Amino acid sequence: MGKNPGFTAATVLTLMLGIGACTAVFSVVYAVMLRPLPYSRPDRLCVLWKSVPKKGLERDWTSYPAFKDWKDHNHTFEDMALFARPEVGEVTMNSGDQAERVQAAVVSANFFTVTGIAPIIGRTFLPRDSELGEDLAVLSYGYWQKRFGASPDVLGKSLILDHRTVQIIGVMPENCQFPFKEAQFWLLNTADHRWPKFLTIRLADAFSAVGRLKPHVSAADAQTDMNVVASNLAQLYPEYNAGLGISVVPLELYVTGTNLRRALWLLLGAVTLVLLISCSNVASLFLARGFARQSEYAIRAALGAGRIALLKQLGAEAVTLFLIAGALGTAMAAIIIKVLRALAPTNIPRLEEAGISVEVLAFALVISVITAMTFGMAPAWKILRNNPQEFLKQGGRTDAGPGRRRVRELLVSVECALLVILLVVTGLLLRSFLKLQDVNLGFQPDHLISVGIDLPYERYGSGDRSLIFFREAIRRIEALPGVASASVGHALQGNHIPNIKVITEGHSPSGSGQDSISLGGEQVSDNFFQAMWIPLLRGRNFSEQESEDVAVINEMMAQRLWPGEDPIGKRYGTGLPGENISPSTTVIGVVGNTLWNGRESDVRPMAYTPARRLPFWNDRKLAVRTATDPATLVAPIREVIRSMDKTIPYIDVMTVEDALYNLDAQRRFQLQTLSSFSVIALILAAGGIYSVLSYSVEQRTREIGLKMALGAQPHDMVRSVLAQGMKPVLLGLGIGLIGALACARIMKSLLYQVPATDPTTFGGIAAVLLMVAFLAAYLPARRAARVDPIIALRWE
Repeated sequence: MGKNPGFTAATVLTLMLGIGACTAVFSVVYAVMLRPLPYSRPDRLCVLWKSVPKKGLERDWTSYPAFKDWKDHNHTFEDMALFARPEVGEVTMNSGDQAERVQAAVVSANFFTVTGIAPIIGRTFLPRDSELGEDLAVLSYGYWQKRFGASPDVLGKSLILDHRTVQIIGVMPENCQFPFKEAQFWLLNTADHRWPKFLTIRLADAFSAVGRLKPHVSAADAQTDMNVVASNLAQLYPEYNAGLGISVVPLELYVTGTNLRRALWLLLGAVTLVLLISCSNVASLFLARGFARQSEYAIRAALGAGRIALLKQLGAEAVTLFLIAGALGTAMAAIIIKVLRALAPTNIPRLEEAGISVEVLAFALVISVITAMTFGMAPAWKILRNNPQEFLKQGGRTDAGPGRRRVRELLVSVECALLVILLVVTGLLLRSFLKLQDVNLGFQPDHLISVGIDLPYERYGSGDRSLIFFREAIRRIEALPGVASASVGHALQGNHIPNIKVITEGHSPSGSGQDSISLGGEQVSDNFFQAMWIPLLRGRNFSEQESEDVAVINEMMAQRLWPGEDPIGKRYGTGLPGENISPSTTVIGVVGNTLWNGRESDVRPMAYTPARRLPFWNDRKLAVRTATDPATLVAPIREVIRSMDKTIPYIDVMTVEDALYNLDAQRRFQLQTLSSFSVIALILAAGGIYSVLSYSVEQRTREIGLKMALGAQPHDMVRSVLAQGMKPVLLGLGIGLIGALACARIMKSLLYQVPATDPTTFGGIAAVLLMVAFLAAYLPARRAARVDPIIALRWE
C-alpha cells in the first residue's frame, strides 16, 4: 500500500464514497419508511377518509355523524377512533400577558386503545373521561422535554388553553407522532366547546378516523367493505352522501405519503447506482493492479508459495483496504445523515430517528470485498493455475490480451450505463424544477409580504372589534417607510371546499344550473387586487358603498358557470350538500386566475367577497406590497402588530418568495441530493475511464514505440487510444439510454410539464458523458503520443 499510494488512495476514496452514500441514504429510508411503526400490530391499522371519486379526491375530512355510520355499519374493523383536522386542534396557550398558538391533536377517548401505544409515564384517556366531560391532556415527548424539562412530576399539572384549565395525565413515547408530527399534545374531543355542534351536523367535515382491522382481514378487504358502506349511506342520505366514497389507507402509507415514498425510493436507487459504479471502478483498479503484479505472483509461486498462501496474502491486502474504506465510509455516512437532516423539509416523519444502519454498512462492505477479491485475485489465479515457470521464461511480460481488454472495457461500459441512468433521472427532475420556477402564479410574488394574525375570540369576538383592529393594522403598516399598500387576503392558500353545490339564477335546485365543484372562497378588502397585482378583466372592484351580497370571481369560475356568456350582473348561490340554496350573490367583476397554493398547485374556481361583511375576523391574512426590499420590512411589520396587542398568540410575517421557497422544499431536497450523488458518480466514472486507459497505454508502451519507430505519427496514436477508450463508452451510453428511458417512464408522476422522453435531457446527458469520457481518455492518449520509440523498444 505504501509503495503504491496512487492505487491505495483511489481504491479507498472510491469505496468510501460508495459505502458512505449508500449507508447514509438507506439509513434515512429505513427510519422514515421501513422501520416498524411504534404501535401494536401497525400493519392492521388504517386511516379512513371521505372521497369524491368523480373529482379524483381520495382524502377529504368527514363529519362526526358519518364517522359514526362508518363505525357502526362496517364488518372488517375491530374498532375505530376519531381525530380532528389540524385546524380544530390549534389552541392558544395563555401565560400571563403572553400567548402563543400551539398545535394539538383532538381525538376520541379510545384513540390510544385503537392505535395500541402506551405512555411512558401516566395514563391515556379512558371512556369515563369522555362521559364525564373531563378536560385532560397527554403530552408528546418533545413538548414534555421542551416545556417541563422531562420532569417526572408533570402529572397533575395544568395547561391554560383558550382560557380553560387542562390537566396533564400522561406523556407519550418519543416516536409517537400520529396523527400529525407537529402535535404537541392530545386533547379529548368531548372537551371542545364546539363538540355539541359537531354531534349532529352532517356538513361539519372536520374529522377523520383510524381503524384497527380484524385478524386475517387485509386493507383491500376493508376497502371493499367500506365501498358497500358508502353505497348504503348514499341511499340513506342522498342529499349528503350522493357521489361520495370512503378511502381506506394503510397507516404506513398515511405516515409517509405517496410522493415522499416515491422520492425516497428514487434517492435510494440513485445511491445504489453510485455504489455499483464504485464497485465497478474498484474492480477495474484491482484488475489492472493484479495484471501488473503477475511477475511477482509467478516469482512467489516459483519459490514455493502455494495457492492458499498466495490467496491469503491477497485477501489480507484487500481486507486491510476495505477496513480503512469502511471506517472512512462510516464517518462519511454520519456526516451525510446530518446534512440530509439539515436540508430535508421539517415535515418528513421520523427523520430525526435516522442513524447509521449496521446492516446496510455490512452489505455495502461485503459487496465491495467480493468485487475486489473476484477481480483482484483473477490474475494471480491464472498464474497459479498454469505453470509459473513458463510465464517467467517469457520475461514476465504482462501485455494485455484480448480477453483481459474485453473485461476492462465491459466494466467501463457498465459504469457508463449506470451513470447515464442516474444523470437522466436527475436531469429530468432538474428540468421539472426549472419549469416550476417559470410558472405564472397569476400575481406578482416579488415585493410582497404575507402577514398572518390570529385574534383571540375572547377579546375580539363581539361587535366590530376585529374589524377595527384590522383597519388600524392596515393603516399603521401602510405608514411604514417602504410599504406601498396593505390589504386583507391570502397571498397563498385561500380557503376551498372540494364538493360545494353551486346554483345559478334561472335554474331550479334540481336543474342543470346546479353543479358540484371545488370552489375557493376568499374574503378580501377593497384594494386586494391592486396589492396583489391581479388584473381586473371585466366589471368593477368592491366599493365602500356596497350594500348587497356581491362577489368578484376569477375567469375559471366564469367559464365554468357561464360558458360563452358575460357573467357581470349574474347571480349564483353556494351551499354544502343538503343545504337549501338560492342565487343571492351578484357578480360585479372578473379577475385573472391565480394558482391556489404555490407553483405545483392548480387553478380553481374562485369567488372573492368583501371582508368587511363578516361579523368576526379571527385567523386572517394580510397581503403587503412593498416598494423596497420586503425582507427589511418583516421585523417592523411584526413589531407593529405586537405593539397593538401583546396577547395575540400567532403573528406570522414572511415574504411570499420565502413562502414559495418553503413550498418547494421537498422537491428541492430531492434535487439537491440527487445532483450531489450524480456529481460523485460522474467523477467516479471519469476516474474509471482514465485509470483503465492509463493502464492500457502503459501495457502497450512497447507496441506503441514499435509502431512509431516504423513511421506512425503521434496523432495516429492519439486517435487509436481515443477509439479504444470511446468504444466501451458508446456501448454503455446506448445501454444506459435504454435503461434511463424505462426509469423515466416509472417516475413520470414526479415530473412537471416535462415528458419522460424529453429529448433535451437525453441529448444533453449524452453530450455531457461523451465530453467527460473524451477528456478522461485524452490524457492517456497524449501520453501515448509522447512515447520515445528508443526507450520503448528497450522496455523488454
